[in-house]
Amino acid sequence: MNLSHLESLQVMSFRVRLFGNRRRAEAGLTVDDELIRSWENSASTPMNIAADVAIGIREGRIRAVPSTGEVAQEWDTSPRTVQRAKKLLEDHGIIKRDAAGYYLP
Repeated sequence: MNLSHLESLQVMSFRVRLFGNRRRAEAGLTVDDELIRSWENSASTPMNIAADVAIGIREGRIRAVPSTGEVAQEWDTSPRTVQRAKKLLEDHGIIKRDAAGYYLP
């Protein structure tokens, strides 16, 4: 396949966005710091929870996905709100889900 210079730059840019920096890759994160910051600054409680968990995973403070009940109690919110946060994390590849529940990739 013969790519033009512009096409090759687009491919490189995609690879950089896809793989991120080494630290994020080692942590298993597929989102960038800007997205996590936007979750932190959001008025949405699920996004705030997702940011807190993503940062905890990246920093090594969280080594397993906390239970919905634990997070709901810590954040004084409903289990449904925590489930929305976990879905957000799953959608961005930060956590995975199978029949047994959520886990870190």
